[in-house]
Amino acid sequence: MKLRSVMDSSFLYNAFQLKVLPDLCLLFDRITLVPSVLSECERFQTQLLQLECVEQVSLTEIENKEVEKLHKEFIEQFPGKHFGEIECLVVANSRAEELVISDNFAPWFFQKKHPKYDQVKIRRGWWVIGRLIEIDKLGIDFLVKLEGRYPKKALGKLRRLFEDESS
Repeated sequence: MKLRSVMDSSFLYNAFQLKVLPDLCLLFDRITLVPSVLSECERFQTQLLQLECVEQVSLTEIENKEVEKLHKEFIEQFPGKHFGEIECLVVANSRAEELVISDNFAPWFFQKKHPKYDQVKIRRGWWVIGRLIEIDKLGIDFLVKLEGRYPKKALGKLRRLFEDESS
């Protein structure tokens, strides 16, 4: 069964760099792109929008108000923009989709602080890469290519995933 997911620019940028962007449609029926993520992916926006599983969405008025409220709350503790992560979390929650991110902590911050976000299933980018290896789209040797290009912690999780399956 394929998945529906809201994706943050951190993971999409990694997928672009690793040249696996087109392979995402093998796993996902729909990848929802929120406005700030689309603008953050300007460098490869054309390739992204050409994927058949990508859907560009606008935020509803209610979602916009929630993003503004959460952003204000978040930047008081963690200066920076963070619009992409927050828009993704709000849209994933309101539209009952999963969220795929790589290195952002905003969603976990809000899940701990606001119970209504507990229902959002958050997947890390390494999980998606692992699924692409599992369906033999990338091959297990792809892990070697990730050295120095992907976070060590994520590589460790990927290796453990496949070591566990082979034992």
